[in-house]
Amino acid sequence: MAIRAVTFDKQKVRAQDDGLCHTLAMVYPSCVISGCAVAQDGQFTVNIGIGTFFVCGRLVYITSTESIGIPAVPQGQTQYMRVVFEVDLTQTNTETEFLQGHFRVLTDTSNYPTLTQDDINAGGTLYQMPFVRLRADSSGIISGSFADERL
Repeated sequence: MAIRAVTFDKQKVRAQDDGLCHTLAMVYPSCVISGCAVAQDGQFTVNIGIGTFFVCGRLVYITSTESIGIPAVPQGQTQYMRVVFEVDLTQTNTETEFLQGHFRVLTDTSNYPTLTQDDINAGGTLYQMPFVRLRADSSGIISGSFADERL
């Protein structure tokens, strides 16, 4: 049979089905629902607080503060950085580990890194949701450059 039912008794709902439904129903399919406060913690760390967000219509909870270290920058250089939540569907989750999503720092020497935002509910495999942008040098985060990018 060439029909796959989703929201019917005894039928299987896949993650992409649920994500597609949420995406269509939401004004912002990738957005913070509650919490997820962003803060600079010293010169080399960004914190993302406890909270809830949707990424491409898929629900994610942060159950304890996430501390993300920024990469070291060589002396005499300045780098543009973005802290993103990255969904990578080429990874395989297990029943005990969520391996398809994590916070990551993107870097570039000339401008804020471009995000990859494939439609992960229609065959795409990579989606990067922005949380923070900043600039850093060898001393760490440059004063005044830390900016909240959450929706």
